Amino acid sequence: SIQYTYAWVATADMPAATLTHALAELIDSGQEDNVLSCGGSNDIGVFSTSYIFDASTDTWSANIPMTSARFHHTATTLDDGRVLACGGYTNFAFAVANTAELLTAVADAPGGAWVATANMALDRAEHAAIKLENGQVLIIGGTCAAFGTTPTCELFDPATNTFSSTGPMGYSRMTARAVALPNNRVFVWGGYGKLTSSAAVPAWLTTAEIYDGNTGRWSPAMSTPTRTGTSVDEIAYISSTNQIVAIGRALNRIDLYDVATGKWKPSPAVGTEALDYGTHVALADYPIAVVMGGNTSAGTSVLGANLYVAAEDRIGGGGVNGQMHRVVS
Repeated sequence: SIQYTYAWVATADMPAATLTHALAELIDSGQEDNVLSCGGSNDIGVFSTSYIFDASTDTWSANIPMTSARFHHTATTLDDGRVLACGGYTNFAFAVANTAELLTAVADAPGGAWVATANMALDRAEHAAIKLENGQVLIIGGTCAAFGTTPTCELFDPATNTFSSTGPMGYSRMTARAVALPNNRVFVWGGYGKLTSSAAVPAWLTTAEIYDGNTGRWSPAMSTPTRTGTSVDEIAYISSTNQIVAIGRALNRIDLYDVATGKWKPSPAVGTEALDYGTHVALADYPIAVVMGGNTSAGTSVLGANLYVAAEDRIGGGGVNGQMHRVVS
């Protein structure tokens, strides 16, 4: 049996209470393991603020102002250490942005600085953004002002700081979940969109698709057979087993997608709670995923955490989490 040692450690609170913000792990020299939090909102307004959490000192940096306030946007770390933030809503009237900006590498500007870059071809919010192995960033679906949910996608090229169109998905999707796969591929699943192009009313999707960055095309993947009428909260790719771990809304277990066979299988229950709006993180150095928090079907918030050990297809207890925490191994 594989043994893991772990503990939850409380950290400094964020500078402001924030939700619908975006996070990105920094990779600059001296910034490894530090985390950027940018944008977001609360009951006061929409933010153009960003802060860096220093994992070595458990402290937050001073504000690094963004060029635009935004929430329900994405933030993606590039291979050169910069961070791309794009799209999102800019106010509580849900104006959708097509703008993008880059956080300069901290080595180039002390503390970093945001600079505007080229706009996306389409305004997008609640989209997904995934960095490919070739360094480009795939911008996936979302919702736009003119059409609502969209199947369209774009590529950001860090060499030219520009966006270009690429192949559309088979389904329009917003709030979909996506993960990078080897060989410039991306797996996307679920979200809210139209089952057909002529559908009058969007619905929660159980369909999945795979993008091939070498051809710029999407192909269908097997839909999960055990989820209907629900959304996908989180997914993660575990390279050691070549599987995707999927955590569904209000279901007390996870599903596994075998990338090699293209098939799903159910896995053990996640403790005793059916978690809605929970979250997860896949630990890159270990074949495990941490499943954290969420609400029960009765609306009760859960502070518990569980570890999914992929090599043993087993769920283990992970202690209690709450407030702002980090996990140490």
